[in-house]
Formats: sequence, C-alpha cells, structure tokens
Amino acid sequence: MVAVPDQDDVPHPVLDSASSRGLVASNATTAPWSLLRSARLHARPDRRPAPSSDHPAGAARAHQAPSRCCGSSPAARWQDRDMATRPLVIAFDVIETLFPLEPIRQRLIDAGQPGHVLDLWFARLLRDGFALTATGSYRPFGDIAASALRSTTGSALDDDAIRNVIAGFAQLDPHPDVRPAVRLARDEGLRLVTLTNGSAQNTAGLLQRAGIGADIEQVLSVDDVRRWKPAEPVYRHAADRTQVPPQRVSLVAAHAWDTHGAHHAGLTTGWVARLEDQVPDIFAAPDVTGRDLVEVVQGLLALPATWHDG
Repeated sequence: MVAVPDQDDVPHPVLDSASSRGLVASNATTAPWSLLRSARLHARPDRRPAPSSDHPAGAARAHQAPSRCCGSSPAARWQDRDMATRPLVIAFDVIETLFPLEPIRQRLIDAGQPGHVLDLWFARLLRDGFALTATGSYRPFGDIAASALRSTTGSALDDDAIRNVIAGFAQLDPHPDVRPAVRLARDEGLRLVTLTNGSAQNTAGLLQRAGIGADIEQVLSVDDVRRWKPAEPVYRHAADRTQVPPQRVSLVAAHAWDTHGAHHAGLTTGWVARLEDQVPDIFAAPDVTGRDLVEVVQGLLALPATWHDG
C-alpha cells in the first residue's frame, strides 16, 4: 500500500485596507447597494428587494434575463432563485477555486508522464469519488487519488512516484485573486469557511501557507459526512456547522457541478469562471457569476438582505 497524504499578490482594484484577521467575524450589516448600479440584478417581476436602511427605496435596479456566463461586462451577474439573499457565510471550494492544480502538472512531467495526464487524472479522480458516493460507499481523497493515478497512467508509476505527485496537493499556491477576495469579504463582515472533497488537514496547511488561515473560521471536509460533493448532505453540513440557515450560506466554486449541488441543497451560489467560459445548460444557473473571485464576492455582497412579495 502506498501511504499518501490526503488532498484536499497580484493586487486587485478593490478595498485594500487592512483589518483585523480574527477567527470570529460579525454578521454583515451594510450591503454595498451602489454595486447594483453597475451589476445586474435578475429578479422576477413580482419579487423585489424590500426597502430598508441598507437598500434605499428608489435605487436603480436593472431586471434582465438571467445570464449563465460572464460575458464582456466586468460586473458580476446574478439571477433570482426565489430567495437569493446576501449571505452571512461564504463556503469556498478549495481545489481549482482557491488553488490551481498547474504545479502538479510539472510533477507528472518529471515522473515521465505527458502534461495532459493531469486533466484526465483529476477528472477520473472526481468521477470515482462521485461513483462511490452514488453507491453508498466512501473513500478519502488520498485513496482515490492514488487509485485514479495508477489507472490513468496504466500503472507506469511506482509507489514513490505516486507519493511524490500526490504530495503536490500540499504545495499549491493560491490564485492571485484569493487574498483580495478574502479581504473584501472579511472587511464586509462575512464569515468564511472552506468546504472541500479533500482532507481538512491538507486544506488547513494550504490556507496557512497562503496567509489566509486566520481568515477562515472553519475548514470543513467531506470526511465529516463520508460523502463527496455534490451530495446534498455535504452542503447541509456547512449550514449546520455554521448554525446559519442554508439560504444564508453561499457556496463559491469554479465547478458548475458544485454550485448545482449547493443550489439543490438550498444554498446561495457563486461561480467563478476559471475553468469554463459559461455554466453548462444542464446545471442550475448560479445566483452570482464573476470572472474572478473578487467579482463573485462583490456580487454576493450586493444581493439584497431580504425579499418580500410585492
């Protein structure tokens, strides 16, 4: 048996002020309503944000058809999904959303494999995790990663090579927009957690390595519920652990299958266009989309705090 570890600044033109980075964050109190002037709020004609001190009556609102992609506008876009409200908690997916896989490609090349093996391997890894969950079984990320790598490479890699490749999951650096997005969310009073198909231990190490460990209130893993995302109990687990109603938790991810799963569990969703140009039509459209994480966070912050029937 191979013992493998479980997986899991470029400044941005946003608020750059520093603030205290404690583990306890207060609930959001002030929504940046001015963002509604540049972003597009898609609400059904019979549902409008209730006027409040946070959302002044008469503020400009644009009601257009829902968009499934980011297009050419720099503003994030969102659509109403009955109760698309400003979250109290953001649950970030980890791999590919916060941390790119590209450094692992070089490890595969160093092991004598072509670079494109990374894409096939990771897709197979996810497939196998999904299949186990669908059949009521469970294996942790490290086990599935090693198995999928062996099958993808035709058993061309020995145990040491497999260990070395998978060790790369603990050495990933964040995308350039991660720290600005985290800073913006924390400055606006949102609570932050991560929700990953990998291990909590590996994820905590990545967060500390990226310098955002103190900003993340909890590191949540599918190991807690022994089912992989996009199974509904995983997303409900995030709401349970943060003691917040599901509709006030937002799952932010680069994978449309992940936001789709969160949508069906009752969470608000934010999708970042890292891997695809648009959300496939077979999946539920996310509430917010953005070309980077800062745009997604801006869109979530601009959602109305409450809805009422007009």
